[in-house]
Amino acid sequence: MAINQPIHLALRVTGPGVTMAAAADAVSIVRWVAGESKIWIRVQQSSNMWLDNGAPTGPSFEHMVSWNIGVSARISDRFNDLDAGENGSNLPFNTRDTTAQEGDFADAASTLFCADFSQSNLFSDGARDSLMDYDIIAYDHNAEISPGVYSGLIGNNTGINFTNDTSLARGKTRDCDADPAAQATGSSGPGTGALSRYTKGVNLQLACQTGNNFIPPMLFPGSAIRITAQQPGFGFKAVGSQILNGSSYLVVNPASLINIGGEDLYTEVDLFWDGAFVNLNETLLQLELWLEYDGGNVPSFQVGLEPLLVNNPGARDEAPYDGDNQNRYCEPSIFPIQTQSITLDPPGP
Repeated sequence: MAINQPIHLALRVTGPGVTMAAAADAVSIVRWVAGESKIWIRVQQSSNMWLDNGAPTGPSFEHMVSWNIGVSARISDRFNDLDAGENGSNLPFNTRDTTAQEGDFADAASTLFCADFSQSNLFSDGARDSLMDYDIIAYDHNAEISPGVYSGLIGNNTGINFTNDTSLARGKTRDCDADPAAQATGSSGPGTGALSRYTKGVNLQLACQTGNNFIPPMLFPGSAIRITAQQPGFGFKAVGSQILNGSSYLVVNPASLINIGGEDLYTEVDLFWDGAFVNLNETLLQLELWLEYDGGNVPSFQVGLEPLLVNNPGARDEAPYDGDNQNRYCEPSIFPIQTQSITLDPPGP
């Protein structure tokens, strides 16, 4: 059985001489289903009853009423802080509980929009195509077929207009570079079975900017450095390679399995960061690479390094907004930086 759990939106008013008097469920999100292209918001109290100036009255140019969607539970609480608000709001935050009070942090609800733009063209030139917009269409009560089920085909368009920002996303240029440099020393010795092992340190510096402004690249847990063998004759084991100045773990790409000298190696591995958050403008990543090869048969080692940065530390917010329905971010997505190649000196005799 489907369950309809509306998210009631906190309304607030600007301008002197009035206070907010709208019912807690005056405006609510009543249908929001992943994969659907529409979000349905129900207005079930006349706006003529939303304000009080000694008698019920409605919004005007002097007394505008607003609400927010597309924000976290924490931000919703901040926008509608009853203690700080001059005119108050009908709810302390967006919530499913019409009786929620200021300080009932667990009742605050996130209304973040999370969209997959991987198949979209979102330009950064300021033109209309640089925006991901949505339209607001106001239907009358006939659009409601049953609680939680709505259709614009049977509802009448009322022609009511809404103003303000209707963009979900905005294109933004970000250019990032990775600059690898081999450390001066390396070591060679016995590897697995009859193979030899070459161990070499590599420093990796990352830098990002938009226009003339530098943006610090952030290394959150779950980010990785993809390491590839760019020529035949050597590979990596599932252990060994690491980030020396932080906590890391290695994951192999099974499809890159090769066999050299009777031993299984991989030509592509991901070195994942699982340490604390790091600002890479202030930190040089120090990698230790373990390469295995059939001794004497590889004149040099050409290695590719591709940083794969996740864009946030995880969807969950911190206490007291750390509930299932209170996400601060969308689930992390990966921002790849162009692969850089580096040739490592062959080991000595």
